[in-house]
Amino acid sequence: GSIKDKTSLLKSHIEMKVNPTQKEISFLIEEKKKEIAKEPANIPLKYDLLNYYKENNDKKSALSVLEDISVFAMGDINLQLEKMELQENIFEEESLKNAERYRDEEHRKKEIYEYQKSLYMAFLQAFPTSTEIKFKLAKIYFLLNENDEALKLYQVCSKVQDLAVESMNKMGLIFVRKEMYDMAIMQFKNAAGFLKHMDDQKKDVLYNLACAFESNEQMEEALLHFKSIYQEDVSYRDIAEKIEKAYKR
Repeated sequence: GSIKDKTSLLKSHIEMKVNPTQKEISFLIEEKKKEIAKEPANIPLKYDLLNYYKENNDKKSALSVLEDISVFAMGDINLQLEKMELQENIFEEESLKNAERYRDEEHRKKEIYEYQKSLYMAFLQAFPTSTEIKFKLAKIYFLLNENDEALKLYQVCSKVQDLAVESMNKMGLIFVRKEMYDMAIMQFKNAAGFLKHMDDQKKDVLYNLACAFESNEQMEEALLHFKSIYQEDVSYRDIAEKIEKAYKR
């Protein structure tokens, strides 16, 4: 048989394998590139190439294929989300590789947050109704202490059922930062109202609520909520200390 036949036999042999080696995938990549050169507008071929790069964990090449595909699908939100996720991953990996460039870990994290912020803001210009990204951006604003920006977005996200509890919890924490304890208490109470079981999320919200009462010098209310966590989990954060201190007063 000709070389062409051998190549296509090898190709179908590799494609059938469950766990092809990196070398074998690289062979498929080169073959796929030849196909694409003949049909540059064939999107399914580009998706094949994208999947090979992903299998080889070659994020940069995957991103360049995604960018190529996304020109044909600007309005495809899932495609754009995938592209953004890859950009984040690449940036984080580079940042870890060059950790000595930074003063400390906090400085490195801040640079990642600033990069994510720019990505999410650009994304929202293209897809202004995406609550998923508004929620992610709110989290970044919160981590960067940009409290007013975070608050605006969390207010929007608190209307979405799946995001309501975490949004209210974060709004409460922002009000604590601003020393508006009565407003914080309202948010934590609203969030707690959604939670039926004493799981980690509920403990977190009740702990925040108790601390807000404590900061607002409403010790009895604070103690009540500290106790409700203590009864379920004595080793939670510094809860034992808080309870013992209260009993010694």
